Amino acid sequence: MINTAGLNVPRIKQQVVAYWMQDPRMNGPVKVISAARAASLGAKLGAVIPVGGCVVSAKFVLGRPLAAAEKILGLNPGELSAGGALLRLTRFPSANEFDLAGYTNVPAYPGYPTGLGSNQWVVTTQIPAKVEKLVGPGGTF
Repeated sequence: MINTAGLNVPRIKQQVVAYWMQDPRMNGPVKVISAARAASLGAKLGAVIPVGGCVVSAKFVLGRPLAAAEKILGLNPGELSAGGALLRLTRFPSANEFDLAGYTNVPAYPGYPTGLGSNQWVVTTQIPAKVEKLVGPGGTF
C-alpha cells in the first residue's frame, strides 16, 4: 500500500472516480484472476460474482497476451499460464470501498513481483463483477 500521509485522500478518490467515469470501458476497474481461481468461483462467461482486492484500469490488460498482463500487473510468473479471467466491476466502488494503491511497479502486497506500472486500487469490500472474458493458455485479454 502507498503512504498517503499528507495527501488529500478524499480529493484523490474523487478524482479516481471521475477518471473511471471519463471512459468506463478503458479506465473502468477490472480484476484479473487465474483460470484455476475462476473455476473455483464458478466463473462462467457473463456470470456475475463478488470480488474484492486489487483492481486496475481495463486499458492496461485489454488486448494483451496473458504473459504480458502478468508482467504489467506484477503477478507471479506463470500465474496465468493455464488461462485467466477478466472481471469488470458492475459499478464503480464508492470512496469508502477502495484504497489507493499507486502503481504495480510498487507491489500493493508483500511477496508479489514488481509490475511494469499499471494503476491499481484495492477494493475493500465485495463488489459484483461480470465475467467479461475467459481466456485459455497463451491467449489474449
